[in-house]
Amino acid sequence: MSETDRRIPNPHISNFIDLIRTPGKRDPHILEGEHKVANIMDRLDDLREEHQDLIEEFPQLDVNPHDQFTLTPFDNLDGLEITVPPEVLIKSWEIQREENLTIANHPARIFAMNELEQRGFTPPPKIEDGALEESFRQKEIIWLSDLGQARQMTLTKEETNHPQVHRTPFLAVGPLSFMGDHVRSFVGVGAMSDITGSVLAGVTLSKMHVLWHVPKDGKYANPHIQAVFVREVINILNNLDDPVLNGFSPDEKKQIIDRWISCMVVSTEADPDKALRRFEMAHDAGARSVRPYQHTAGIEVVNTTKSLRENFRDVEIFSSQISSKYIAQACEEAGASAGILGVGSGGRCITAKMAGLIPTNAHLTWELRGQLNRMPIMAEGGAINNPVVSALVGMSGVLGSGSLGGGTFEAPGGMFFFTRDGKTFEKPYRGEASTAFKYLGQKTYPSGTPFFSEGEGTFRELDPFAPSITSKIRKAWESVIVGAADLGLDGNDPDVIGQMHRLDPSPLYKITPEGTKSQNTH
Repeated sequence: MSETDRRIPNPHISNFIDLIRTPGKRDPHILEGEHKVANIMDRLDDLREEHQDLIEEFPQLDVNPHDQFTLTPFDNLDGLEITVPPEVLIKSWEIQREENLTIANHPARIFAMNELEQRGFTPPPKIEDGALEESFRQKEIIWLSDLGQARQMTLTKEETNHPQVHRTPFLAVGPLSFMGDHVRSFVGVGAMSDITGSVLAGVTLSKMHVLWHVPKDGKYANPHIQAVFVREVINILNNLDDPVLNGFSPDEKKQIIDRWISCMVVSTEADPDKALRRFEMAHDAGARSVRPYQHTAGIEVVNTTKSLRENFRDVEIFSSQISSKYIAQACEEAGASAGILGVGSGGRCITAKMAGLIPTNAHLTWELRGQLNRMPIMAEGGAINNPVVSALVGMSGVLGSGSLGGGTFEAPGGMFFFTRDGKTFEKPYRGEASTAFKYLGQKTYPSGTPFFSEGEGTFRELDPFAPSITSKIRKAWESVIVGAADLGLDGNDPDVIGQMHRLDPSPLYKITPEGTKSQNTH
C-alpha cells in the first residue's frame, strides 16, 4: 500500500479555509495606517485644482481612473506628502518620450522586424563547452552576475580580422528578438502594478515595441477591472493619426498598430477555468496575448496553456513561471508561444529566501539549448541587469520592472509623485506578492494581515535625466549594443540576439569577485 493510499482524509480542511477567508476583527494598527493613507491621498484633488494649467497642457499625465495609484498601511508613510515635480522635468519627459518613440518606430527598425519574422526563429543550439556545465558538475549553481564574456581573448588569428563595430548601426536594427511569435524589443517589462498598472505606461511600452504584462494583482485581481484597463489601452493605441505614425502608408500604420497591441500581454491564473474566464473578458476587450502565471513549481501552467490554446487558436501564449526542462518542453507541446523563467528571483521577491530556493535562470536556460523546437525563452528576476550574459546563455528576452519604470512619469500617478523633503520625488515600487498588493487584492487573514507575503515594498526616485520609461528602455538597449560591439558581431545583421545564441565556443567565463568589482567604476 502506498503512502497516498494510507492517508486518512482530513474532514476539517474546508472549515479551515472558511476560517481564513471570512473577515474578522480588524487589526487596529492597520486601521490607523488606513487613516494615514487617506490623509495623504486626500490632498490629490486639491493638487489637481492647483495644477489645472499643467493638466490641460499634459492631459496624459493626469491621474487615470484605471490606474493602480494608491498607498497602503504597509508602505513607509513617515513624512510622506503628495506633490508635483517642477514643470521643467515634465517638459524634459515630453521631449525624451517623443524622441525615443520616434527611434523605436523608425522605418529601419520596422524593416528589421519584418525581415527577422520572414527568416523565422531558430532556437539556440546545444553547446557542449561552457562555464555553466562545469559549475553544474561541481554541484554549484551560479547566477547570471557570476558570469562574464571574454570572447576577444579567445579568438583565432583569422577571427580577429574583423572591422571595428560601431553602435549606431546596431541601434538602427535592435536589439530585437523573437519575444513570442513576433519580433519585438529584446527588453520587456513584467507584470508589476506599480509599473504597468498605468494606461500611459502600457500605451508607451506598446509604442516602444516592448512586451509588457497587464497585472492581475491589486485592483486588477478583479477580471472586470482588468478588462476595462485593456480596452482603455487599446482605444488609445487604435489611432491612425498618431504623430508617431507620420510618414507611413495607411497599410503600414495598421500593421504597426497591430504590433503595438500584440505587445500587451494579459496575466491570468495558472488554472484552466480561472484563466479562461479572465482572458475571455480581456479578449473581448481586444487583447491578443496572454500569460498564464504560475508562482510556484507545478504542472498547472501546462494544463492552462493547453486549455488556452484549445480555446484561442490565434493568440500568443506566454507560459510562466517555468522551473524545469520538462515543464518547458510540455508547455511548448501544449502550444505556448514562449516560456518565461524566474520562480522566486524577482527584485522585490523574497520567495527564494523564504523557501531556501536557488534561482536557476542561467542554468535552466543553458540546459534548454537544443531541447526546444520553436519556443523562445525569456526570464525575469535579475536578467534585465545582465542582458548580454542572458543572451549568451540562450535567452531571447529579458523582463524588468522597477529598473525600467520605477519613479517615471509613466508609472501610475502621472505627474503626481510623493516626497519627504520637497526636493526628491518618488513613487511606490512593491512586489507582486508584497504585503501591499496582498492587501490591495484582499488576500488577507481575517484581521487584515496579508496572506503569505512573499515580496517587499519600497519607493523609486525620479531620475531628472531619465524621467521617462522610454529613456530607461533605450539605456537597456544600449547595454546590449555595447556588448554586441565588443563581441565583434555583424552590425549589418539585425539578428543580434541570434548571433549571440550561436557563438561557439561560448565566450562565457565565471567571474571572480575582484573581476566583478573591476567591471564597475572604481
